Amino acid sequence: MDGVRIVHCADVHLDSGFAGSGLRQDFAVQRAEEIKASFARIVDLVRDEEAHVLLIAGDLFEHDYVRRSTVQFVIDQVAGRIPGVPVFIAPGNHDPVVEGSYYSTMSWPANVTIFGPVWRKVEIPSTSAAVYGWGFDRRHVSERRLAELRVPPSEATGIVLVHGSDDAFPCEERGYLPLSREECLRCGAGYVALGHIHSHRVVAERKGVLAAYPGSPESLTFGQTAAHGAIVGTVGREGNDLRLVPVGRREHCALDVAVDGAATVEEVAARVAGAVGPEDRAAHLYRVTLTGEVDPDLDIAPALVEEKLKGEFHYLDVRDLTRPAFDLEEIARENSLRGRFVSELLDERRNAPEAERAEIDLALRYGLRALGGGR
Repeated sequence: MDGVRIVHCADVHLDSGFAGSGLRQDFAVQRAEEIKASFARIVDLVRDEEAHVLLIAGDLFEHDYVRRSTVQFVIDQVAGRIPGVPVFIAPGNHDPVVEGSYYSTMSWPANVTIFGPVWRKVEIPSTSAAVYGWGFDRRHVSERRLAELRVPPSEATGIVLVHGSDDAFPCEERGYLPLSREECLRCGAGYVALGHIHSHRVVAERKGVLAAYPGSPESLTFGQTAAHGAIVGTVGREGNDLRLVPVGRREHCALDVAVDGAATVEEVAARVAGAVGPEDRAAHLYRVTLTGEVDPDLDIAPALVEEKLKGEFHYLDVRDLTRPAFDLEEIARENSLRGRFVSELLDERRNAPEAERAEIDLALRYGLRALGGGR
């Protein structure tokens, strides 16, 4: 297919602080280096696909955390390895062009265009196409900037590059440069390269994919389960031929492991190891939630389970939601403090809405452990 060969990425989040990710600090530092490596693999894609252009749809780095050396790494990659390929960046809410931004204070190579808060058109050399870009100059943009853009009908392969939140995708209470499927279709572009949502999502189709998010190159949190990577292919007058290419090294994997009947920590650790194949254990980051009923005398310490599996998993975070296998009705009949405690909570549980019962179960579990001298 004739047309413009593109590589489209977004939400790299170089030097992320991993706030809220749950990663331990030593692993957060390692993960930051792995994200740099994923950007290098995106540059590999540009070379391998002989792309005409690299599109970066915002949140390339974290303004509050990024080191100058990391930005220099990006500059060296695009200047040294793809000097003849135009690179277009539309800054987002995590890397806006604000005072002190490395977008403004460092020397970027001639093949890089960084868009600002006014729609700007830049021709793509050696093609008949152009890129229309808009970039954040502050941390939050609530205006519907895509709605104001119109690409002339004569530019059937015109590409729009912007960082914004799709109305149809549940995310923040307030959208960051909100946009819609209808606005993507109406703007007249041959392709709308989007960033902001960390999972791959097709927003609009017309003769192939018209508007899409590639998702972050690397998995960034344990809540991220959908596909993500870089979008690669051709934008053409007769339609687009685009595909998602994974470029990440590791996934964040969250799973529940039932340990019903377990009587020892060693048995719990064996159940956890058995739930994941050895190759996956070595490759990815796991958050395991223990569930089920276990021997009342078993006091599961998540840190101890993690220690017993050290070397088995690249990264393991264990959380304990097991319940001691008590006969609660029998305990409630005891003439004791423990009996009164259980009797009152069971009465409360019977009358509680479904949403509150899990909390009461947790209170029963911790209370019985405390009354029994456990942790």
